[in-house]
Amino acid sequence: MAISLCGAHKTVAFLRLPLCATVRLLELIEKLMREISLLILLSLILFSGCQEERLTKPGFPFDIIIEDQDGNLVPDATIQGGIDWDAYTVQTDEHGRAILPGSAKYGDAVVFKTNYVPRRIENLSPRTYELKRTSKLLRPLGQVQGKAIIFGDRDLITLTENGSYHVYSYTDQSVSEIVNYELLDSNRYVIRTKLAGDNLWILTQYSGFFVYSLKNPTEPNFLFHLNPQVTLGAFVVRDSLLIVAPPFASGPLRFLRWDATGVYREIFLLQSYFIEEMILYGNYLFLLGGFGALPIVLDISTVNSPVIVYNGLEGGYEHPIMHQRHVILTPRDFRNPYKAFDFTNPRDPLYLGAFSALSRLSGFISDSIAYGSNLIHPPTVTVDSGTYYTHFETIATVSKADYSRISGANGSYFIIDNTLMKLIDR
Repeated sequence: MAISLCGAHKTVAFLRLPLCATVRLLELIEKLMREISLLILLSLILFSGCQEERLTKPGFPFDIIIEDQDGNLVPDATIQGGIDWDAYTVQTDEHGRAILPGSAKYGDAVVFKTNYVPRRIENLSPRTYELKRTSKLLRPLGQVQGKAIIFGDRDLITLTENGSYHVYSYTDQSVSEIVNYELLDSNRYVIRTKLAGDNLWILTQYSGFFVYSLKNPTEPNFLFHLNPQVTLGAFVVRDSLLIVAPPFASGPLRFLRWDATGVYREIFLLQSYFIEEMILYGNYLFLLGGFGALPIVLDISTVNSPVIVYNGLEGGYEHPIMHQRHVILTPRDFRNPYKAFDFTNPRDPLYLGAFSALSRLSGFISDSIAYGSNLIHPPTVTVDSGTYYTHFETIATVSKADYSRISGANGSYFIIDNTLMKLIDR
């Protein structure tokens, strides 16, 4: 006869009750374990979602890593981004790691460091980014003051904006000052300088020209003061001829005769040009400046009757750069290439070619070495190498948060932010 574990027979029920309770208890425990497991799983999913939200949604700080093209970590790289109250500047630590504010997430930033090529990062998120190391270095040699007026192989002469004159001697390891003089009163402000033979012409803001002889560079000798009663900008000097243009605006070219006492007379007036710079090669006067213009070239063999021998136009270009007889046109839109021309024959210039660059070039040391500022991070000074026919690549940089400037260059030496630097291999 079958006996129910939970039957009505009292003795049997009494004897079987613990076993029945045990089965029920096991069933309850099994159910409870399933519920606990489900709760744990839900908690893990919820926690993971919170972590994902923390890593992906703005509002929480996050990390990025900066490394070079060989996978080496880059310490002391600067990351700048944001606008107004969300603007930030952060540097990487010794492990190439930077902690960015949550507001930076999904935004854009610029990364830069001296002797690296600046880059723009879009859609920032926690990950590793590459910052390209340059092929060469700019190594500081020492402090110098002012802008170069004579940059020799071992001697350097500079002039500051307030007329402080400095003579330096330098090697590939260091620089030392020999002498310095105050050529102008403290209330004078230097606008431009030109070296005409041994004479240094200093154009001041409101007081015209001060002319010094540099036959003995360590003892500059004041010659005379000449003050045309017009606002002055670009100028050239040859013998007793001085040609001046107005600054920052279209206006007449004035041809002046001067003597060693500072007396002058106007001999010709030529209307009307916007000129950033003038350069004289023999009897050919190159006028640089204006939008969309190649240089205007004047033959001034007959001073009181100059003849325009070239006046070319190139739409979409501006700010010509002249290196020896080569003229390089700067594109207004940097998606377009630079263009180079040879003006050895000013009446019939030769087109040399077009090239791209990651910099806004401002000067050339040779046909293959130029300098300028980076297009992505304009405060970064660049040294660039290439050809007129292909591409100029950035080979060294000086990067700061504020604008830097080159105030002289010769061969592999540069004056950047009052520091003499030498371009060397890594």
